[in-house]
Amino acid sequence: MNKEQQSIDEHTSDLDKVREREIRVNQALSIFKTTNFTWGQSPVKVMHNNLLCMGLDIAIFEEHPILFCTFHQKLHGRFQGRYRKYQPLLCLIYQKHWRWQVDMMWEIFFNRPIQ
Repeated sequence: MNKEQQSIDEHTSDLDKVREREIRVNQALSIFKTTNFTWGQSPVKVMHNNLLCMGLDIAIFEEHPILFCTFHQKLHGRFQGRYRKYQPLLCLIYQKHWRWQVDMMWEIFFNRPIQ
C-alpha cells in the first residue's frame, strides 16, 4: 500500500470514529431530554439505567462537555421551590466528579426524611 492510500484509509477511519461519537452523543442527548427526574431515585442512577438500554455508558457525560452542561442545566431547573436556596451548590459540581457529587446531593436533600 502506498503512502497516499494509507493516508486516505486513516482519514476515512478518523471520520468513521467521529461519526460514531456523534451518534452516541445524539443518542445520549435524546435519552436525556426524555428523562424526567422525580427525585424518587438518584438522577445518576436514572441516567445510568436509561443509557444502558441504548448500550451507552454513563461515562459518556465525562467525555462530552455538551452532555454534562445539559445535565447541569436540567438539575438547576429541578432545584426550584423549597430547594432554590441550594442552587449555588450546583455551581460546585464539575464534570470530572459529577456522579458522586450529584449522588451526595440527592442523598442529603431527597433521600433522607425531612426532620
